[in-house]
Amino acid sequence: MFGQMEHIQTSYLKLLGEVAFLRASRGVDSERAMETLVPEASEVDRLKQELEESQRKARRLGEALEERDYAKTHVEIKKKTAVYVRHQMDKEHAALVKLLGEVAHLHKSLTAA
Repeated sequence: MFGQMEHIQTSYLKLLGEVAFLRASRGVDSERAMETLVPEASEVDRLKQELEESQRKARRLGEALEERDYAKTHVEIKKKTAVYVRHQMDKEHAALVKLLGEVAHLHKSLTAA
């Protein structure tokens, strides 16, 4: 982001230089032409503040996205765990039903004898 701002500032200064050159070639006094080359300190300060605020917002958004991603991952893990536990319970239930059937069959054969 800093490189992009630096590029914008460089482009801005080049354009100001061209404007000053054009004004000088048209007969505008050189002092007035040079005034346009140097941005006012208040403008530079304002741009710096905007950049800092943008960086703070970007940081906050990044943190919020990280928190969201963490929450989504946490939910996904819980979901997969629940599916796994359900599958295990189904297997254990099937084994229990099978054992109960065998016990009933053994009980029936023992009482018949």
